[in-house]
Order: sequence, then structure tokens, then C-alpha cells
Amino acid sequence: SSAWDKQRNYFNGYEIIAPDLDMETLNQNADKVYALCRDKENIIIIGWSMGWLVALKLLEYKGLDIKVMVSISGMPKFISEDYIENGVKRSELRALRIGLKKDFISALNRFYQQHGIPQVAFSMLAKKDLLIKQLDILEKEDLRNNLSLIKCPALFIGGAGDILCPPQMQDYMASRVGNSMVRIMENSAHAPFLDNSEEVNYFMQRWINESGNFSLN
Repeated sequence: SSAWDKQRNYFNGYEIIAPDLDMETLNQNADKVYALCRDKENIIIIGWSMGWLVALKLLEYKGLDIKVMVSISGMPKFISEDYIENGVKRSELRALRIGLKKDFISALNRFYQQHGIPQVAFSMLAKKDLLIKQLDILEKEDLRNNLSLIKCPALFIGGAGDILCPPQMQDYMASRVGNSMVRIMENSAHAPFLDNSEEVNYFMQRWINESGNFSLN
């Protein structure tokens, strides 16, 4: 995905695999990522938004050499009304689904603007049916228990202005992972790796170097 170009440039001495999550179900997307990285060593998994759900799902697979995990505006369960005060309610997600079915482009543009998501993060030519289908992932999946499967250092990055995955969600996840840290970007919303890329990249590199597993130069 071109959304990760700023990270590709910053970490240009390393192999970066950034597949599009273009499958309908969480299992299918996890299978796709697993097939790409199962033979790799010293894996750093970075998941943004729904991509973090895929990252948590990968923890159920055997044999991955995961050294560090990084959540960027991620969530263990998108519908958050039953475990944190702020976040997205089920009724809001269902309203978005209705809006996308009625006027896909307008609803998508409005969603980007409301939540501070640069349009470079997604293709406006995304398949309508696929995007609406993937809302099922956000509505139904609950991977809070998978947080206990994280056995490596984990960094949780969020945006202070993130309505979808608020800072409280990053705190919730970090409190359930042994070796973890939370970093909240004050001038970011749901896509800090895009609108605050230099600070995010620097802090990821610093955290990875200090985690003790290996060093990124």
C-alpha cells in the first residue's frame, strides 16, 4: 500500500511488506499476511486501524519470528462501548454502512473529514462492496483475549484527536501487555503515521532499538 511510503523511505535499508488488506474476512486477510512473512526472520509487525486486528489474529499462527509489535491507532475490538467510555458505538457503525450504500463517495469523504484521515490512506476507487463487507469485521470481531498472546515488546501509538480509536483504547491494550509503552501524538487524529510521520518513525525506531531484541540503524 502506498499509504506507507513515508515509512518505506525512513526505513529504506530494510525489507518492508505492506500488503493491501483487500479480503472480505479477518481470517482471509491474516492468511494473506502470514503467507508473505512466514519464512522471514526478525519480524516487526506494524498494524494501523483494522490492520492491528489482523496483527492480533496473526498471533494465533505458529512459527512466526515476531520480535516487536506496533499498533498505530489500533483496536482489539472496534465497537468500544462495552469496555471504554469513548469510541465508536454499534449504532454509529451501522449508520456509516447505510450511508455508504446510499452515496458511497460522499459518505466516504465525509467520514475522512470527520475523523482526520488523509485521503492518501485509502483509494477513493476502493470497491464499494468490499469496503461495506469489511465493516462486518469492525462490527463483529473481538480480539481482546489475543492481547495476552503478545510475548514481545509492544508499542501503542495513538492520536490525541482520534475519535475512532481514542487514547483510552491504547492505554487499555498496553495495560494488558507486559513489555509495552503508549505514545500519544498531540497533533494527530486517526492516522498519525501520515500526518506526523517524522515523529512516529523516529519513535518507532527508538522503541525498537531500546526493546533489546535487535537494533534498527
